[in-house]
Amino acid sequence: MVLLGASYSPHAATRERARYWADSVEAMAFADEYFGSATVFSALNAACLERRLRALQAGHAMCIYQTFEGNTMARRRARRCRFNEVVAMARELGFQNGRHENLEDVTRDTFSWEEFILKEELVRTLVYMIVLDSAFGILYNTIPRVMVSEIQTDLVCPEACFQATTESECLQHLLAWTSHPLWKGRRLSIAGAFGILSGTNLDFQTQQMFAQFGDLNLYLLICAFHSTVFYIRNSILPFEQTRSVANFSRNWRRIWTLRELRRFREAFGTPAQGTGDDAMRMERWRQTGFMKEALQFWLLGQIMVESKRPSQRDQSPKLGDNDAPIQFDQPCMNDLKQYLRSFDRTLS
Repeated sequence: MVLLGASYSPHAATRERARYWADSVEAMAFADEYFGSATVFSALNAACLERRLRALQAGHAMCIYQTFEGNTMARRRARRCRFNEVVAMARELGFQNGRHENLEDVTRDTFSWEEFILKEELVRTLVYMIVLDSAFGILYNTIPRVMVSEIQTDLVCPEACFQATTESECLQHLLAWTSHPLWKGRRLSIAGAFGILSGTNLDFQTQQMFAQFGDLNLYLLICAFHSTVFYIRNSILPFEQTRSVANFSRNWRRIWTLRELRRFREAFGTPAQGTGDDAMRMERWRQTGFMKEALQFWLLGQIMVESKRPSQRDQSPKLGDNDAPIQFDQPCMNDLKQYLRSFDRTLS
């Protein structure tokens, strides 16, 4: 974390020192005795879960740092080797284990703030795997390492629960969330939510429920969508958009539009991000970040899918005539640039 902070320092000398130590810190993170899928600490148990989770978070953070701040060799290593190790460890911990148990039965006497936050950290660390995975696919046309169907991890909880500064505040928001009419009695994983959006038209109550999930959950679902789109845009078969892909795209867009129109000030009865007092709004770590631009990622997905559709002049394109990228794991991002240029041409 110190390395990541130093890399964004306003002082050039500090940023340069961060780059100098990057490879050494990476080696330390991946040499940690708790890291990996083949260690004596592989079993998921309360005694070592937190320590293993910290090791996984460190490895994941170093992949992010080296991908965007490292030199050419470090970027390639993060993309081709290190992230594979991170995903393998995430599978060892188990995507299916990133689930809260019986939150609807929690009372003041039974609630453990430490246990809830540790489990939510596990949830968020596991689901963030698909964020970097989809980024590699978008930027470098790298084959996805994480399958949408295996992310049986819970959707992340409302930010007010996770960002609470006291146990009583966390419990207050948690009870408001689990008793809310749109959520009461439900539980939903990333894979489950993706399946619902890929179904037929959603009724208005379901749309309202998804609209309250927040920017982060909707962004995670778009990342999952890009992992699916990868196989469409790289297929050598003629274009045939499946109904489930079309359903997902339509349903997600309607939910996002509903959020924009209603301007939700809460998420399942808890304060939404950016709606607290002035002091909280000034703390940048509480803000949504680039996830609030999820609509742009949805639009990019539409561009990629449409690039496979034959033009009206040629409904039977010859082999090799489509716009699907032909090179994988390319560092120059040529294919992403090609998609964006083709979109610019359609607007001009």
